[in-house]
Amino acid sequence: MRALISTPFFRGGRTVLKKEEVRDYEGLNVALATWYLQTLIDQFESDKNTLYTGRNAVRAALAAYNRGRREVLKYGLGKPQTKSGTFYADSVLACERILKK
Repeated sequence: MRALISTPFFRGGRTVLKKEEVRDYEGLNVALATWYLQTLIDQFESDKNTLYTGRNAVRAALAAYNRGRREVLKYGLGKPQTKSGTFYADSVLACERILKK
């Protein structure tokens, strides 16, 4: 899991970290990526206007993490525009199922 350089600027457009800080610290990068994924899950779970609840919110968040939040909200899952994000989400969830066994 890696955060893009733009991830720290996601919240309210406020500059929290310098771009060099994100590149330099692997632990920080993982922490930011984890925070961003949890933020996406929370957003999809709390949005009453979408069909993404429970496990589907996790799937949508993973697709948004990979493809972009706007793309998933605009086109939904499984559409040609979000196909790579949906494949990524399904792959991560399949790995999770295997690891839980």
